Amino acid sequence: MTAVQKPPNNQIESAHCNHAILADAPTKQHSPQPNLNKAACTQRGQERRLALLKAANDLFLNSGYDEVSLDDIVQHAGGSKAAIYQYFGNKHGLLLAVIEARCQCFFETTGLIQLSTLKNFDQQPIRDVLLQLMIRLYDECSQPDNVAFVRLVIKQSQHDPQLAELAHAAGIQRGILLCAQILEQADIAGQLTCPNPQLSAIMLLGMLRHMQWRLMMGLPALEAMLADRASTSLQPTPLKSVELFLAQTIDCFIKGH
Repeated sequence: MTAVQKPPNNQIESAHCNHAILADAPTKQHSPQPNLNKAACTQRGQERRLALLKAANDLFLNSGYDEVSLDDIVQHAGGSKAAIYQYFGNKHGLLLAVIEARCQCFFETTGLIQLSTLKNFDQQPIRDVLLQLMIRLYDECSQPDNVAFVRLVIKQSQHDPQLAELAHAAGIQRGILLCAQILEQADIAGQLTCPNPQLSAIMLLGMLRHMQWRLMMGLPALEAMLADRASTSLQPTPLKSVELFLAQTIDCFIKGH
């Protein structure tokens, strides 16, 4: 994908999700509740917890959730199964913690969290802000490990309502709320007319669903589809890149607001 200029003031930093962020993501309490004693708050305890999260993340992606045992995770990360019970309750709690951590990492990497706290949308065009955001969202959603992990969550969610609810709340729903905060500030600044920011956020993020489902189903990425269509297009300015495709969708979105 062609490099894109950073927005004014470098409001968003570009980097793919670093699994070190897993250490900073909050973990909710699940049944059975982990025994988070003082040991878990020490540097050694945090390092042990991070090692287990990383090991679980890697093994779940490589082998699938059902095929991975607690012994496998311990062998990969070191330590003991007692540490898993202490920090996460059980294997199910460990999966939920990985989901929450990956979602936190995703929102930080794409800049959604940073943008949602900005108050100076009167100083930069909202089109530039949204276009940069959508490009970064597309880039992260296209990463093979993110595609694989979404597939894993969907598979497990079919028979695990608790996991489905948590994954939706930590991922999709939180993304909608963060985008809604951005749109609300743009409305206050007079750059958009957005009386229902959450509904508009659903529309905005929905622009990525086409490309996401292509990847989920194993079809060629959006770039390949656009290049193929551009080679046979009779239009004077065919959409040859993801950036042009997203720019057109953002322009349509802004016209409706």
